[in-house]
Amino acid sequence: MSLALEYYFENNFSEIPALLGSQLELDALYPERKIFHIAELMSYYKIVALYLNAVDRVREAWDVIKRMETACPGHPDIEIATKEIFRYNAEHAFNRMKEMEKTRKTVFGFFRQSVPASSIPPLFENKIIEELYKYDFRLPTELLMEIMDLPEESLIRDLKRVLEDGIARYSFFQKDKERLYEHTQFLLHAIFIMA
Repeated sequence: MSLALEYYFENNFSEIPALLGSQLELDALYPERKIFHIAELMSYYKIVALYLNAVDRVREAWDVIKRMETACPGHPDIEIATKEIFRYNAEHAFNRMKEMEKTRKTVFGFFRQSVPASSIPPLFENKIIEELYKYDFRLPTELLMEIMDLPEESLIRDLKRVLEDGIARYSFFQKDKERLYEHTQFLLHAIFIMA
């Protein structure tokens, strides 16, 4: 498991299946064993989830996380894997977006003001949320981890305020149309963190 994690953090994903087994199932890797310690099980599937996410098998990664939750609700490896998946995705989102841009289709529509227009930024329960407005798509890992460690209920309320702010101050952000995408990255940060 340590070597697999080392390969993961070196982005050497091609070496991981040889350690985890081609089927990515613990009982297939050790067919002679009938009993596994919960620490073995959770550690193994944590790495499987990280690997699957890193090789763009994201849905399968979240399925593994759900299986971990079923096997041992609240186990620390579930939170560790979840936070690492978010960190990895945030760090690599720019490159993924560049790849998606190659096949992007544009949809034309119109903007509907669904919350009252404003020119005043919102007040957040957690002041650190204001940092989301300062970065392009590449958030510093330390900032993301600090935000992910906030109390969940107040974090969700603040992220909803961020999304509403994107609508309320739409006209304000749209003034510089050439840099609109750059000025509204905070919305994507909020959506990814909420997810």
